[in-house]
Amino acid sequence: MLATLRNTAPERHTGIIVNTRQNKYGFIQTSDHASLFFHFSELNDEDKALVDTGCKVSFEIEPNLNSANNLKAVNVRIDDSKSTFKDIEGVVAIDMRTNGFCRIDANDSSYLFYSSNLVNDDACRAMGNTVREGQCVLFDIKLNYKYNPAKPHAVNVRVLMDGHSTAAHLAPKATNSRASALCTGAYRRHWIRTARTISDAPSSPTSKPNGMSSSSLRVLVDAITRETQTLHGYLTVRNRLQSVDYLNRKLSIEEKRRLSALMNDMEGNKESTTKHTLRKPHREYPRCSPQTLHMCSPSAPFSHVYT
Repeated sequence: MLATLRNTAPERHTGIIVNTRQNKYGFIQTSDHASLFFHFSELNDEDKALVDTGCKVSFEIEPNLNSANNLKAVNVRIDDSKSTFKDIEGVVAIDMRTNGFCRIDANDSSYLFYSSNLVNDDACRAMGNTVREGQCVLFDIKLNYKYNPAKPHAVNVRVLMDGHSTAAHLAPKATNSRASALCTGAYRRHWIRTARTISDAPSSPTSKPNGMSSSSLRVLVDAITRETQTLHGYLTVRNRLQSVDYLNRKLSIEEKRRLSALMNDMEGNKESTTKHTLRKPHREYPRCSPQTLHMCSPSAPFSHVYT
C-alpha cells in the first residue's frame, strides 16, 4: 500500500522565476518549459514575502483548465530566495560605443546594456560616466520579452573600482511589501489618494497669485447681468466668464469658490430686494388743514375725509 502511494505521488520539478506581474501571477523557466504559468495563490505566506525574479523554486505541474493545451505550476515552494538575476559579477567586453551600447561577459554569457543602465555613483562619475574594456562591474539581469524567446540584458550596472564587490555595491534586497503585510496579518492599502489644497501650497513672494479677487469678479458679473438684463445661475455665469468674450481661460479652484460665494450673496440680496418691493405700502391719509380741522376730529365719521 505504501509503495503504491509513493508511485502515485506527483513529481516535483525545479526552475527559476523569470517574471512576476502585479503580485498576482508569474512565470517559471525550466529545462523543458521556457515560460510556465503559476498563480500567487500557490505560494504560502512566507514564500510570498520572498518571491522575486531569479528565485529557485520547486513545484508540481498540472493542466491549466483556463488555457487549452497549456500547463501550470502548482504547490510552488521557494528553495533558494537568493536571486540568480541580481548582483552578478562580470567583465566589460568592449569600450562603450558612442551610441551608448556596451556588452558584459559573465558566466559564459554576454549581456547587452545601455549607458542609461549605469548607476550614477562616485565610481561611475570618476570614470566619466562610462566603462572601459576589462573593467569589473556588478549588474542585474532583466529579460526582454519583445523577443521570443526572451533575451536577457544587463541593468543596474555598478562599476567596481577595486575589482571586487563590497556591501556598498550590493543592491538592497527587495521584499514583497504586500505579502509581508499578509504574513504579519496587517492590512495594507494598495494606494492612497491625496489632494493638495491651496493652503498646503508653499507661500513665497514669487508664488503665483490665486487668480482674480472677489471685487474683480463682481465687476464682470455685473457686466454680464447688464448685458443679458437678468441674473443667471452659477454655471451660466462661470461658462460666460470662461468664454472668449471675457477671460478666455478656465477659472481656478479659488476663483470658482469666490464666484460661488459671490453668486450666493447676490441671490440673497435679490430675494431681500424683491420682498421689500412687493410689500404692501402704508395707506396715506390727507393731512388736516385749518379749513378741514373740524372734519379730522375723532368724533367725525372717517368717510368725511373723502367728501
